[in-house]
Amino acid sequence: MKIKHLGILLLGVSSASAIAELADDKTSRQTLLDVHSEVHFQGSIYASPCVLELSTQEQYVDLGEINARTFHRIGDRSAPVTFNIRLKDCQRGASRSFVNSAGEATQDGKRYYLTGESAVSLSITGEPDFFNSDLVRIKGDVKGAGLRIFSQDHENLMLNQPKASWVIKPGDNNITLNAVLEATGQTVTAGNFNGLVRLKLEYL
Repeated sequence: MKIKHLGILLLGVSSASAIAELADDKTSRQTLLDVHSEVHFQGSIYASPCVLELSTQEQYVDLGEINARTFHRIGDRSAPVTFNIRLKDCQRGASRSFVNSAGEATQDGKRYYLTGESAVSLSITGEPDFFNSDLVRIKGDVKGAGLRIFSQDHENLMLNQPKASWVIKPGDNNITLNAVLEATGQTVTAGNFNGLVRLKLEYL
């Protein structure tokens, strides 16, 4: 009798435990269904007529070894060294006209007529040379010279001055520039030098 009674008691305890588990599971489900989750998303979309090729975002241009006897007077220049700014996947623009902002500032405006092309302006910034503010100051051993940047058409790009403009066609484009070392004095000393300019592109 005791064994039978014990067995029934155990069964009763087991049944009570199962009921408790079912109740807990039901409560858990109810709690889960009452929980709300929020997910927030963010981002940005940019529109640019062209993509600046990665290889031209930061460049190191070697002007090479220059003979000091190249410079005899103020304004003498070394041989020009070419470098490029490459624009890829340029979109087709609207037909319109505009005036070269740099030319406009110097009362020598050039009007461009666009038929599907786009326009981009370029300005250069940097530390000006002490003797000629149109030139970029160089650092190092060399004294008596500065860096000058000019376009493929030999148009000087003035440092920290109004921008020059280029017309760019749909597709890929190259903006070709030249750099020279220009004398600011009667003599240029020998040694190593370096300089830094920042180019800013704006779509018109």
